[in-house]
Amino acid sequence: MVSQSDTHHHHHHHHSHQMDSASRFKYESLQAIKRRKLIAKWGFRALFTVAVLSVIALVVVYIID
Repeated sequence: MVSQSDTHHHHHHHHSHQMDSASRFKYESLQAIKRRKLIAKWGFRALFTVAVLSVIALVVVYIID
Protein backbone atom coordinates (compact mmCIF):
# COMPACT_ATOMS: atom_id res chain seq x y z
CA MET A 1 0.00 0.00 0.00
CA VAL A 2 1.36 3.45 -0.95
CA SER A 3 0.63 6.19 1.54
CA GLN A 4 -0.60 9.52 0.32
CA SER A 5 2.47 11.33 1.67
CA ASP A 6 4.70 9.22 -0.58
CA THR A 7 2.85 10.24 -3.73
CA HIS A 8 2.42 13.93 -2.90
CA HIS A 9 5.21 16.14 -4.21
CA HIS A 10 6.00 19.50 -2.71
CA HIS A 11 7.01 22.23 -5.08
CA HIS A 12 9.07 25.00 -3.60
CA HIS A 13 9.27 28.31 -5.34
CA HIS A 14 12.55 30.09 -5.03
CA HIS A 15 12.01 33.79 -4.97
CA SER A 16 14.64 36.24 -6.04
CA HIS A 17 16.18 38.13 -3.12
CA GLN A 18 16.80 41.25 -5.18
CA MET A 19 14.35 44.09 -4.63
CA ASP A 20 12.64 45.73 -7.54
CA SER A 21 12.09 49.48 -7.53
CA ALA A 22 8.64 49.33 -5.97
CA SER A 23 9.79 47.08 -3.11
CA ARG A 24 12.82 49.28 -2.48
CA PHE A 25 10.63 52.41 -2.43
CA LYS A 26 8.20 50.76 0.01
CA TYR A 27 11.04 49.56 2.27
CA GLU A 28 12.72 52.98 2.30
CA SER A 29 9.39 54.71 2.96
CA LEU A 30 8.66 52.44 5.91
CA GLN A 31 12.18 52.97 7.26
CA ALA A 32 11.73 56.75 6.95
CA ILE A 33 8.44 56.57 8.88
CA LYS A 34 10.09 54.52 11.64
CA ARG A 35 13.05 56.92 11.73
CA ARG A 36 10.77 59.98 12.03
CA LYS A 37 8.81 58.35 14.86
CA LEU A 38 12.03 57.50 16.68
CA ILE A 39 13.43 61.02 16.25
CA ALA A 40 10.14 62.53 17.46
CA LYS A 41 10.05 60.23 20.50
CA TRP A 42 13.62 60.93 21.57
CA GLY A 43 13.35 64.62 20.69
CA PHE A 44 10.33 64.93 22.96
CA ARG A 45 12.17 63.16 25.75
CA ALA A 46 15.20 65.42 25.35
CA LEU A 47 13.13 68.62 25.35
CA PHE A 48 11.08 67.40 28.32
CA THR A 49 14.30 66.69 30.23
CA VAL A 50 15.65 70.15 29.43
CA ALA A 51 12.37 71.72 30.59
CA VAL A 52 12.39 69.80 33.88
CA LEU A 53 16.03 70.71 34.52
CA SER A 54 15.25 74.37 33.75
CA VAL A 55 12.39 74.39 36.25
CA ILE A 56 14.60 72.74 38.87
CA ALA A 57 17.35 75.30 38.21
CA LEU A 58 14.81 78.13 38.49
CA VAL A 59 13.52 76.82 41.82
CA VAL A 60 17.09 76.38 43.14
CA VAL A 61 18.02 79.94 42.11
CA TYR A 62 14.97 81.42 43.88
CA ILE A 63 15.55 79.34 47.01
CA ILE A 64 19.25 80.28 47.24
CA ASP A 65 18.62 83.98 46.56
